[in-house]
Amino acid sequence: MADTVRTSAEHPEAFTAADPAAQARQLAELPVLEAARQARRAPLHELARAVRHLDRATFRDLERRLPGERRRALRHLLSLPPGCVGATQRDDYTPVNDGVPAEAALRALEGQSGADPSVAYVVHGDGRYCGVVAPGQLLGQGRTPVGRLVTPRAALSELDDRHRALRCMDRARLDELPVVDTTERLVGVARRADLAPQRRSWAQMLPRLGGRGAGAERRR
Repeated sequence: MADTVRTSAEHPEAFTAADPAAQARQLAELPVLEAARQARRAPLHELARAVRHLDRATFRDLERRLPGERRRALRHLLSLPPGCVGATQRDDYTPVNDGVPAEAALRALEGQSGADPSVAYVVHGDGRYCGVVAPGQLLGQGRTPVGRLVTPRAALSELDDRHRALRCMDRARLDELPVVDTTERLVGVARRADLAPQRRSWAQMLPRLGGRGAGAERRR
């Protein structure tokens, strides 16, 4: 990972709606090539929530037009147990490399839209999570590497269930915690508001695909 700060994720037209079912309907109404273009640009976890509402044929048509790496990442999210944190985690957070100067990290926090501006999540060069920094810690620190200013904060596993996630948030007195994969790489954030139960669907029962969602009537 380079010593840079990630910019906020794009929100293509089909993903301006807040409801995943509405996003799925908008995707299904687009020509498949345009739907695939928007799916390539959308925040990954938001895309995963939306495609759970597509019918099997529409999803397959869309999926095979995605780049291989994004297709594999999407399938991974869809294969997670429906009750786990990974099914609800989000992309709208500010990650910074531990070698980034404090002044650059502060600019990133101030310029983010959608993400919580009160904290940035610090990762090592290989993407492993190591803690957080707040704007107050960055002020006046110039080119001091962020890694020297980091504060430890507990992380959730993407396989943790919602009950454990809520207990961890209660203990930490926070409404948001970072999410890591099995290699401790930062993969998203979990928020208290997103931890309500979700309905089961075909995508949550892979590899047994089925059901009729948005796009069932679309002609290819």
